[in-house]
Amino acid sequence: MDRLKQTECEPSRIFDTARLIVTAMIAKIHTIDFTTAAIRNSSARLSQYITWHGLKGRLNIKTSIGMINGARVNYDSKTNFSHNVEFVSVYRIHSLLPDVINLRSYKDDHEVLDTISLDSIILKNSPIINQTREGKLNLLYTMGITKACRLCLYNYPSTLRNLGSIDLAEIELIRDRERGVPKYNEMRRTFFLKPITIFLK
Repeated sequence: MDRLKQTECEPSRIFDTARLIVTAMIAKIHTIDFTTAAIRNSSARLSQYITWHGLKGRLNIKTSIGMINGARVNYDSKTNFSHNVEFVSVYRIHSLLPDVINLRSYKDDHEVLDTISLDSIILKNSPIINQTREGKLNLLYTMGITKACRLCLYNYPSTLRNLGSIDLAEIELIRDRERGVPKYNEMRRTFFLKPITIFLK
């Protein structure tokens, strides 16, 4: 960012360049790191690798075919690129948070120190947990090893649906509609896919 500020470009050009850099970083993280961690199997890792690096992988082959090049080089420099609102909606990760977490020790035994609720970590008791260095290390270690919840229906954490008078899931849906993100079946119709009539639990 400091290097961008030192340039003599117009402020709008600096902003567009900074947005492109941030977008590229997010695209790399969600393709290579996040998605492969959320869907843990070899096929997912291979597909995300090909999405990013292309069929040529890391080989130095020059071609203009997008599928061979991959997403990291398949970019039109004339396009003022940024993520669309559908991307932001899909890649929310609130639904992957568990309502109950086993707080573990960062030391060699990794024993379960306490079973704590999500609201204790993010709201009520977070200052208490973080008031000591050991507490912070335990929490960071726990966050690093705790598996995310399944990507499935009816799995939104109830903690985030009962924040006083706030239902975060409801707010997210309302904001999506305000930004013009279509309903799921409407989006399927735009891609000439059959709408879903039954959602199985």
